Amino acid sequence: MNSYIVKAAGILGSIAFAVSAGMITASADSTATALTAGTSFMNGLSAQHINVSVNENGSLAAAAPDVVKELIAQLENCAPAAPELSSALVTADNISVSVENLSDYQEGTIFNVYVNGVKNSSFSLEELRKDNTISVTNSMSEYFQSETSYYITVEPQYKLLTSKSRINLATENATYFRIDNGTLYYGHNDSGFYAAGYVPYVSAGAGEQVSDVAEAVSGQSPEAVTAEYVKITDGDYKGMYVKLEDTERVTSEEAKLLVEQGKKNKADDEEKARQIAEEKKKQEEAAKKAAEAKKAEEAKKASETASAGDTAQAGNENTSAAVSDRDALIKIVCDYAKSNVGGAYVYCGASYRACDCSGLTMLCYQQIGINLPHFTGSQAQCGRRVSVSEMQPGDIIICNNYGHAMIYVGDGMLVHAMNPSKGIRMEEASYAMRYNPVNCVIRII
Repeated sequence: MNSYIVKAAGILGSIAFAVSAGMITASADSTATALTAGTSFMNGLSAQHINVSVNENGSLAAAAPDVVKELIAQLENCAPAAPELSSALVTADNISVSVENLSDYQEGTIFNVYVNGVKNSSFSLEELRKDNTISVTNSMSEYFQSETSYYITVEPQYKLLTSKSRINLATENATYFRIDNGTLYYGHNDSGFYAAGYVPYVSAGAGEQVSDVAEAVSGQSPEAVTAEYVKITDGDYKGMYVKLEDTERVTSEEAKLLVEQGKKNKADDEEKARQIAEEKKKQEEAAKKAAEAKKAEEAKKASETASAGDTAQAGNENTSAAVSDRDALIKIVCDYAKSNVGGAYVYCGASYRACDCSGLTMLCYQQIGINLPHFTGSQAQCGRRVSVSEMQPGDIIICNNYGHAMIYVGDGMLVHAMNPSKGIRMEEASYAMRYNPVNCVIRII
């Protein structure tokens, strides 16, 4: 059955009227062409919707009246081709279909999409050419439910002529979402959503669409509730949320590959951090031995040239000088951190006033000749750990499940590269550490 819409004017409109009025009828022979017609409206114009069926071999029945043959010939010459549809990506909450014969359509063709017979959306030919895919995430009455059958009808329309094809598909039992490294993820409590950290490695997981109050939208009316977040229900970030606009649906196979890639990246970084930590430890041990040897030599000389009292006084002066040197280095680190305040957050950035969180802490210590890795998880392996109560200026605070780094600059304040919208800021340490749960505090020198 082919379906055509023609404006109720001219020869086609007259023939359509004649069909609908019963003035033209098909033969009773089962092989004859059958026509039916009814009135509809399109763009404010009255139109005749004509359904034409042909005999079994697809050709026009010989018994069809000449006027009907003329009608069908004109319609077939002008009407858009029926779309060739195939499944592109079907998940628990989404159905995507591909139109395989886009080259058959003229510029200006519009593709109307229906779910279970109700119009859902429209796409231009130009839009479809981008990825050849029509994606539908809900019907007009409800968001898709998992493991439910739906039929999708695609109706190409060129001016006032149309054709259509239909594909029946059932949603899957799960939807998988890609989570890129650097994506901000959220927690949810009685006060609503709160920023919980940034994803350090690309990952993926099963999830479901939820509203701005963390309510699942499956089966609900799009007019009553809007999907804004995705709740991760399985994977490394199970129980956390990401904004719907910050992720995309992938197949289960693609999700597995993304998780494997994330694990590999994490393992590579941990191995680099281990190597850096070992090298640093060797350097510290060598420096400690050299310092002990120098100290022993100086003590020996001092005992030979001065009294015990003079030796003790010299030791005190050396200790004071060492403390003074450390204070001077820490001041350089903290002053540099403060000078970045007001700069931009740049993902993977490592430039003055244009960096991410671990890039900032790395830059601060570069000012005194110490090279830290550009990754929070690796920085957590450097230096030595101290408690929050022992925190001193220059200490690095690792937080948000090892996904964020901040630097304490003294007087109850810290500096950190927050996110793209807030940039690099100075905040009260007690406040910042409440919404950035602390994993550890690292003292580099």
